[in-house]
Amino acid sequence: MADIPLISHMSAKRAEMLDDVASLVQRLLKDHGISQPEAESIGNATADHLADYWGGQNFTFPRDYQRKLGMRDLAIYDKWCHGKTFDILAREHDMSERGIRKLISRVRDRLKKQRQRQQPDLLDFAPKT
Repeated sequence: MADIPLISHMSAKRAEMLDDVASLVQRLLKDHGISQPEAESIGNATADHLADYWGGQNFTFPRDYQRKLGMRDLAIYDKWCHGKTFDILAREHDMSERGIRKLISRVRDRLKKQRQRQQPDLLDFAPKT
């Protein structure tokens, strides 16, 4: 007769994820000067909350590469706005100067579109006759 595993593969994955959450919270709190016992308590409470509140739900966590790129692009754009030159930014971020110029243009276009969505054109409010 084959051995029956004590816990399922998915149960093991859930436990691994919750342990990872608890460990991450503990490490971040310790990095911010919280004592080891308090960090452990808060980390475990966070994992318990996720299990209790979100338990039974199915999630797929996206890798969200676009978000990371967007954050990097904004950071580079901010440095450029504060006076760093294209060549310095290219060296700092291991990119070509042309790549930095394209990145700045892309971010500028995105920000312009975002502002336009948030603030409609004043001419759009003219009374219709």
